[in-house]
Amino acid sequence: MNECELVKKILNHMNAEDYKILINKVWFRGFWVPGIANQRSDKKWRPKVEFINNDVVLNRKIRKGGKHNYELLIEAMIKMAEDRNDETYLLYNVVRWITDPDSHEEIEEYFNQLENKPKDDTKNDSEEIKDTSEKDDVNVQDNLLKKENEKLKAEIDNWKNRGKKYKENIQNLKIKCSNLEQENNRVKKENGRLIRENEKTKQGKDTAVKEYNDRIIALSVENSKLKEKIRGKYKPKKNIVLSKTSGVSNPKVLCVTKNPADVLIKGYNIYFLTDLEELNKKIYTETVFDQIWYIRSGLTHADLIKVAEKYANQKILQARDWKALQKKLQGGDRL
Repeated sequence: MNECELVKKILNHMNAEDYKILINKVWFRGFWVPGIANQRSDKKWRPKVEFINNDVVLNRKIRKGGKHNYELLIEAMIKMAEDRNDETYLLYNVVRWITDPDSHEEIEEYFNQLENKPKDDTKNDSEEIKDTSEKDDVNVQDNLLKKENEKLKAEIDNWKNRGKKYKENIQNLKIKCSNLEQENNRVKKENGRLIRENEKTKQGKDTAVKEYNDRIIALSVENSKLKEKIRGKYKPKKNIVLSKTSGVSNPKVLCVTKNPADVLIKGYNIYFLTDLEELNKKIYTETVFDQIWYIRSGLTHADLIKVAEKYANQKILQARDWKALQKKLQGGDRL
């Protein structure tokens, strides 16, 4: 006989009062009876003894790594026996079984004698438990049925109210659908009108775009000419004079600077570039420059990279300002 079988024999011979105490000790410690776990919240209801006195329930675990139901019952039985402190108490056999392995045969013989007693001598304790449990179960079931009936009535009323609201919503949706259909037809007509107008205007689009591009090109050329005139009319603010040292007659020079009008230059045909966004214009891409000057004042390193990438095959003469450029051109002598 193992521990689970010992628990089964104990349950068969417990009186109703001890059974109630035992179940109360394990009911909220994880003891679980499959199929009636939803009754755990009811503090008065407990399972009848025939519900739990079987191998399926007693060997059940509430979770992985937890204790079996029969182990929870054994712990509760030992606590009850220790509280009673009576060796003749039925549950004291559990204490002896756990603490004294030599007493197993004696305990088995004791339960065999109990089971072989004539049924007429005394009323079976398990029958007392069964009668009490059945009475409790009937009362609990009545209360549960009443509560369930009240819940069902409330739910029926709730669904009736929802039904009314759904009917109103359906009617409102029908009206909205009708309005949307009318609006959709209107949009279709408007869309057709816009398509026809678009086809009419599309015919003259290419001509208009061509005229617009031609106008932009003409304005760009005119703008370049105006810039050239402005450069020619500019009067220097500083008395700095640069003379050419190259043997080329009137060499073409691209001068990248933010201040093109601060110097008087002789002997050079200089093209000033003050806005690097204009670097790709025709005047700068098609002209072959003899020299390229880069005045760093007011410019960034990113600007220098753009110029260097554009004129990768030419040497770029860099200077901090015009005075520094003069020294580089004249070898340090001011002319």
